[in-house]
Amino acid sequence: MKDLKLTTWDRIQLVRCIPNEGTIMDIAKYLRLVDVLELNESESDEVGLQEFSTQGPMGVMKRFEWDDQDREFDLAFEDADFTLLQRLAKQYQNWPRSHLTLGLKAKLEGAVQDD
Repeated sequence: MKDLKLTTWDRIQLVRCIPNEGTIMDIAKYLRLVDVLELNESESDEVGLQEFSTQGPMGVMKRFEWDDQDREFDLAFEDADFTLLQRLAKQYQNWPRSHLTLGLKAKLEGAVQDD
């Protein structure tokens, strides 16, 4: 198991790294990651998460806002799922130019293994 402390921003960005299509085996793996990363209703309420959708030339665009910027969540990933998440994050092409991105990169590289 790999344990990570992730903020709301981290979680939203990592969900964006997960492809929306693939083989049926890929989809099963991707959904396991989404199940861990997406905020559940209680977590969303806790940070005051709001989702906004707008129609743009490239389709529906989603934007998120939340109140508690500093809240960290303790998440645990199976080793194989964590390895997949690291690979997907490295391959993702649309990271925002932000120090938060570099902080998330450091978290992914320094994850703690729970023996």
